[in-house]
Amino acid sequence: MKIGQIRQTERDIQDNLEYRNLKVEIGKLQEQIGKLRQELENQGSASYKERLTFLQNDQNRITSEFSSVTGNMEQIKVSINIDKEDLKSQYKNIEGRFKEQWAIKHGDQEAISEIDRLINELENTLMNYHTQKMQEINCKIFDLWEEAYNGDDIEKIEIRSEQESTQNNRSYNYRVVMMKNGKELDMRGRCSAGQRMLASIIIRMALAECFSKDFGMFVLDEPTTNLDEIHINKLSESLRR
Repeated sequence: MKIGQIRQTERDIQDNLEYRNLKVEIGKLQEQIGKLRQELENQGSASYKERLTFLQNDQNRITSEFSSVTGNMEQIKVSINIDKEDLKSQYKNIEGRFKEQWAIKHGDQEAISEIDRLINELENTLMNYHTQKMQEINCKIFDLWEEAYNGDDIEKIEIRSEQESTQNNRSYNYRVVMMKNGKELDMRGRCSAGQRMLASIIIRMALAECFSKDFGMFVLDEPTTNLDEIHINKLSESLRR
């Protein structure tokens, strides 16, 4: 054989071997591809079935909830219709009734305002009367003290009133004071028994003259106790007036 033919034969054999090897490899690859494709199909089918089952369950749940809500809505509609009928009955002629009640309430408020105004006026009148009477009483006490008291240590005595107000009440506290050396002092605990007795009688006489009219009797219980002869005589002269 010629050298060229030998080389050609060698190449053919070599190509044939390579072809066979490639064919075997292609077969193996096709077999692997088939297996992989089957696995993918199996996995996809299971996943789709699982997903489908989940969606079907979710659909059933939503359908059940929808049915429940629909039933509740029907019941609510029935209740609304019943309430509408009740409201029509309860609020029949409501505008007229409202105007009537408004007029009554408005009238009550005006009456209350008028009562409050009258109460305030009465309180102011009483306070003014109290102030005037206290001035009158103290003037009478001053005159009687000058007539009946012989000493020079106490210039005069007066009644002091201090107002106390609470939320629903107004009251006064009273105390007897004396002017001594130009200073005002409480008489309690600072004067003799005779001075206390004389002040007590004079205050009673002043109250009787200010609040009594044409009253011809004045009763005293042992008025001369703790008084000396001079003050007994002066007190007697004051009582005779």
